[in-house]
Amino acid sequence: ISFAQDYTTELFCQDLNIILQKVQVFSQNIANHQTTRTIEGGPYKKKVVTECRDGHCKIVNDSSAPILKYDPNHPDANSNGYVAFPNFSVQEQMAKLIKAQNAYDIVIAAMPIKPQALLVGRKFKSCFENYAFFKEQFDFKTYLGR
Repeated sequence: ISFAQDYTTELFCQDLNIILQKVQVFSQNIANHQTTRTIEGGPYKKKVVTECRDGHCKIVNDSSAPILKYDPNHPDANSNGYVAFPNFSVQEQMAKLIKAQNAYDIVIAAMPIKPQALLVGRKFKSCFENYAFFKEQFDFKTYLGR
């Protein structure tokens, strides 16, 4: 009971916003694990969540050198036949997604108000104003045209 009283709507929104940011980063990394050419030039650089505070995360590009694989027929092969690929483990990113799913399940189970509040009332107005990822995922009133 004490925990439920301490777990405010604001803290709930912050927690979910952080989880959703991390899910986006891990998913983006997985989706680009074979990307050898980006607008910036070179292979995709893994995104890394470095710090989360007050519902927002700092996200930076990893500075690891790419992995070179010999594939002379690849359109992005260099003059020696090597292709630069992103340097990270898809399995590691999947493990991070699973951890995010577990955190999401716990946070949703501890939701400090009834889920119906996402459809009626103004309980989440400040969350929608302050946390873009939360709004994108949970603004059901706008989604339903209310």
